[in-house]
Amino acid sequence: MKLTAFVLFTLVAYQSICAQEPRETARSQSETASEQMINRGERPGDKMRASGCGDGSLLSETGTSDDNDERSSSLRDGTSVAKANAQTSPPGRSGDSALRTGRRPLIGLAKAGASIVDNTQKRKHNMSETTGIRKDWKQELSTEQYRVLREKGTEPAFSGAYYTHDEKGNYYCAGCGNLLFTSGEKYHSGSGWPSFYAPADKQNVRIQKDTSHGMIRDEVLCAHCGGHLGHVFDDGPQPTGQRYCINSVSLDFRQTQDK
Repeated sequence: MKLTAFVLFTLVAYQSICAQEPRETARSQSETASEQMINRGERPGDKMRASGCGDGSLLSETGTSDDNDERSSSLRDGTSVAKANAQTSPPGRSGDSALRTGRRPLIGLAKAGASIVDNTQKRKHNMSETTGIRKDWKQELSTEQYRVLREKGTEPAFSGAYYTHDEKGNYYCAGCGNLLFTSGEKYHSGSGWPSFYAPADKQNVRIQKDTSHGMIRDEVLCAHCGGHLGHVFDDGPQPTGQRYCINSVSLDFRQTQDK
């Protein structure tokens, strides 16, 4: 019995030693391979990850390295893309093109704003308030015509060219040529300005309230260009009972042939 027990014990010990030798050999080989990879500049976990290792503990230990690998790869890819773009981009459209493009809407808005201001000033100076006719009035009109027609001035009494004018014809706006009055409605009022008891066509003139100089009057304007003509009063002859008191400088007379 003692001999049998000793033999069995010996066999078990031998099997245990044989089982440990492969594990020690594999561990030694693994350590040697790891040292060789480190010497070559590689990391031992690379091959394990590349081989599709499913060990959760290994993956958790190497997770930081994976993140670093991904960031490094992204940086390398970004550098490659930047180089490729630099090689394929045409001259004059380099890296600052995006910035220039981004500024274009602001530049467009600034230009649009400046254009609106400029156009507003032009309209205020050169455009009729009634019809939108654009003219460079200071070039189109004489100094006195501009003062009366565009600045609502008044020529001195008894000084106008048409105050005692009795020829047959039509009176047009000196600014735009719109027909305003005819010699058939003209009469001598003794006021010092050409006077008419009616316009050639009521649609050709426009009446608006004038409160300048401390008075309330009815201002007469050219319905076409908005030029100031004079004022209308309710002290005229029949059949209208009105007196259109008009500045001569606002008028342009054209004689008609007698029939």
